[in-house]
Amino acid sequence: MILRTLIVDDQMEMRKIMKQILDEVPYVRVVGEAKNGLELLDFSLELSPDIIFIDIEIPGINGIEAAKEIRKRDPDVHLVFATGYRDYAGEAFDVYATDYIQKPYSRERIMQTLDRVKSLMKKEKNDEEKLLSILSNRTKRYIKLGDILFIESRNRKIYIFTAQEEIECNETLNEIHGLLDQRFMRTHKSFIVNLDRIRCVKPMTRTSYSVYFDAIEQTACVSKDLLEEMVERAENMSKR
Repeated sequence: MILRTLIVDDQMEMRKIMKQILDEVPYVRVVGEAKNGLELLDFSLELSPDIIFIDIEIPGINGIEAAKEIRKRDPDVHLVFATGYRDYAGEAFDVYATDYIQKPYSRERIMQTLDRVKSLMKKEKNDEEKLLSILSNRTKRYIKLGDILFIESRNRKIYIFTAQEEIECNETLNEIHGLLDQRFMRTHKSFIVNLDRIRCVKPMTRTSYSVYFDAIEQTACVSKDLLEEMVERAENMSKR
């Protein structure tokens, strides 16, 4: 596996340092360097990188705003912010950054990030091979497990939510739960949640919380007594 990598920094010396580190890694290929936000947008489209190291305070469109545009057209690219500022961490993870590195960075810190990206890409590739087979409106459907955000039982019907669609199926919630892997958890009598795809959790009632996901407005639900277990399992999944 070769990681196609784009470096974005307005300081030539910082780009040089990053490139020297990356050039020593056999499974990394630096495909380009950008010095401002406009070049970042152009190069990310032209070069199709797997991972982009982005400084935040760059001329033109800053790194955060550019990352938002990139994320809209490429949900799979790994965005890594490499910056001297710590105040942008929250905004960085709002665009689903894979990592946030503060300058001055070391080779060891960069290697940690690369190892994490490599592991995630391997996992994503494995996910593509795992399919859920369901019957929907008399039609056999196959859905990648990694694409499923959550599953809901509503009005005696079952709905599977992905970033692209809501699929009604004929199976019961218990039957589907038995076909899923360790990424999925029954968080409520009416919901099964993909722990890998949770964005955040917010209070809904005194006994339940809303679970938010990437790319869609619809939410799932977790019972208050299962919240701690869900958070712990989600954190453990993110460390793998």
